[in-house]
Amino acid sequence: MLTTIKNNLLDSIQTISDQRHQFVTHPDKTLTRNRALTFDTFLRTILSMGGQSLAKELLDTHLSVSNAAFVQRRYAINSRTFYELFRDFTVKIPQADTIPVLAVDSSDVCIPRNPNDGSTIIRTHKSGRSYNVIHLNALFDLHRGIYVDVCSQDKRQANEQAGLIHMMQASPFPDSPLDHGSRL
Repeated sequence: MLTTIKNNLLDSIQTISDQRHQFVTHPDKTLTRNRALTFDTFLRTILSMGGQSLAKELLDTHLSVSNAAFVQRRYAINSRTFYELFRDFTVKIPQADTIPVLAVDSSDVCIPRNPNDGSTIIRTHKSGRSYNVIHLNALFDLHRGIYVDVCSQDKRQANEQAGLIHMMQASPFPDSPLDHGSRL
């Protein structure tokens, strides 16, 4: 199921990338040279970001571009781009009761203070006081209006993508065409 979803997303990114001149602010000037940060690489990078600083996100993706170059590329792409990407991706999802439509959200949750728990303790620089936090990922079924899974992580090892993958692999959903790798 995850492979099919990922392939559909990559196909949608490629579709938008093939029409990239419709999604830039200055088509005659933007994307005229070969660059390390191509249009589709930029889209994949934005979608894979997990909420860290821009410098850390770029290091994690092994892109050899500066923060300034990334920001300049972002301003060259118009606001319709991600909406059209979303539309192209979601139109491929079959409308059936057997296939859940899911949303995932993450939050930090304060837990009782334990100064000896190194994986969840957060120390503030100003006051020197500390508190403990876990990172909670929740999977929500939009059709049924209920949370169907949750994954907690230590704050220092929080990885939202890994949490989502863990929840999808452990999902209790019935077999669907997506599980069998059929084309949508």
